[in-house]
Amino acid sequence: MSKSKLVKCFDCDHGVSHSALYCPQCGCNLRVPSREGLGKAFEMLFFIFNLFMLLIAVLAASVIGNVASFTELVYGGVFTTGVLTLWANGSLILGLLVLVFPKY
Repeated sequence: MSKSKLVKCFDCDHGVSHSALYCPQCGCNLRVPSREGLGKAFEMLFFIFNLFMLLIAVLAASVIGNVASFTELVYGGVFTTGVLTLWANGSLILGLLVLVFPKY
């Protein structure tokens, strides 16, 4: 039978298994929480989606080329109701999914 490698607790210096999440003596958290599985996938998808939508907004602004006409387009509702609504809803849904899958 192999003996588990012990590490010292940060708070109480008690010997704790290297695979333990918390110190059994004082309850100190021994690991930095990180996302795994679906949580990590949703987090990456959230950032990629927002970068993609930002790219679309920048490209739309550069295609129009004129700040005045871009402002007219935004206030005219074409850009606002389409891309910005998709961006806001997509970010909200993906952000909630990231929160649902917490760090472990």
